Amino acid sequence: MMKVRCLLNAKPTSAILNGRPIQAVSFSSDKNVSAEKGASKKNFFDQASRDWDKAWQMNLTPWDLKGTVTPPLKQLFDETSLGYQSVTGLDISPTAIQFATENIKNSNPQKKLPGNLKMKVADFFKYEAPEGHKYDFIFDYLFFAALDAPLRSRWADSMTRLLAPQRGYLATLIFPLAPPNISAEERAKGPPYPVSIEDYHAELTSDKWELVSINKDVKSIKPRMGREVMALWRLKQ
Repeated sequence: MMKVRCLLNAKPTSAILNGRPIQAVSFSSDKNVSAEKGASKKNFFDQASRDWDKAWQMNLTPWDLKGTVTPPLKQLFDETSLGYQSVTGLDISPTAIQFATENIKNSNPQKKLPGNLKMKVADFFKYEAPEGHKYDFIFDYLFFAALDAPLRSRWADSMTRLLAPQRGYLATLIFPLAPPNISAEERAKGPPYPVSIEDYHAELTSDKWELVSINKDVKSIKPRMGREVMALWRLKQ
């Protein structure tokens, strides 16, 4: 099993640590970063005054799977030889980190965080890998799709900065998948904004990134079946 430093970059979802589900947390940066629409549709973030921490405090988090392992991520780990040495979860919201930490502790018989898991309050766009060690694996789920289009180049720059060249992999769970012939008007509706593999290609340019694989047969929760695609990228330089 290949040992990696893992950075979880997603709306709240789950990863696997020692065979147990662990709560991963979202990266967001500032009030210009949008979020996924859900039960309250377009206005849930407005209800929270466009503040991420307030959204968590008010339970306005329609992307949250409530501690359930995100099926496509579990599938990726089950079907590959990816392993880990350490895992880092970050969120700009202290409340999100508090909830995630409590969830992990409650799922652990020893009622504490595993020693190789770190939970931090941080801004993804400003975050630096600790002690200069770059990450071998980053997982993105509903972060790219929650960003307003002008911020996506900063997303790509940050991924390039944080991943280890040549051996660093980025897994992007593409959701909600834009249907064919979608209109510009429909594309502008969000967040989350409908996205395509071409949107990722536009930011993860071929001079720096290699698209390793695309899995269209991912295991999804029922409301997202047929609307998700897993793409695995490798940082070349």
